[in-house]
Amino acid sequence: NGLGFDVDSTDLILECDNFGFLDGKCVIDCPGRHFTVYPGYNLKLSNFILKGATESSVEVMESASLLGDFCEWESNSNNLNNG
Repeated sequence: NGLGFDVDSTDLILECDNFGFLDGKCVIDCPGRHFTVYPGYNLKLSNFILKGATESSVEVMESASLLGDFCEWESNSNNLNNG
């Protein structure tokens, strides 16, 4: 259904180290949504390229947070027309 990974029970830190390939960034490339961050939780991404999402790459709900260090968002869309 394209809902991606839910950050809903603990804070999540994902750091990519792909040993110098693709300028040191990991790629998440899929339709749907990549992540949903629920109220009160935090998601930190480091060195990622997120692309191809069709339901918004990351949904961050009220009182949640997203920190993207050295991340890039490319060719994502929100076909749900909800923000």
